[in-house]
Amino acid sequence: MASGIAVIGKASPGVTNLVTGGTFGLQLVNLRRDDPFGFRALGISPGAMAMLVISRILVIPLINLGFLFLIYDRLPNDPMSRLILFFQPAGVTANIVTVLATLMDRPEAAQMVASSALPQMILYVPVATALIAWGMMCNEQLS
Repeated sequence: MASGIAVIGKASPGVTNLVTGGTFGLQLVNLRRDDPFGFRALGISPGAMAMLVISRILVIPLINLGFLFLIYDRLPNDPMSRLILFFQPAGVTANIVTVLATLMDRPEAAQMVASSALPQMILYVPVATALIAWGMMCNEQLS
């Protein structure tokens, strides 16, 4: 029983990525010249999508950093645990949100999440790199 659950658990990231990729792919197939990114069809402006992406990749991690500096004396002593606390909030919106939106017969919501995932993935690399560097610097100061 437990080994079967472990096998299913190992497959779940691949399945959620497949659903997200499929949703994004279907959106690409339906692109129109007058609405190339599909924002009008989704009922969201390009500015709102940019704010969604920026808030998820930049604002949330900055709020987290502020919180970490407020409680820095209570952080775990393990340097790797501290480091994870610095960059983990910069992660891309969970693929499971796309799966849930699809299962709830909300294709427009699934398309919106899939559309926001690509710029999040692009921005994640520099943001996570900066946060890791900052976390390593703070680990040296906190030790």
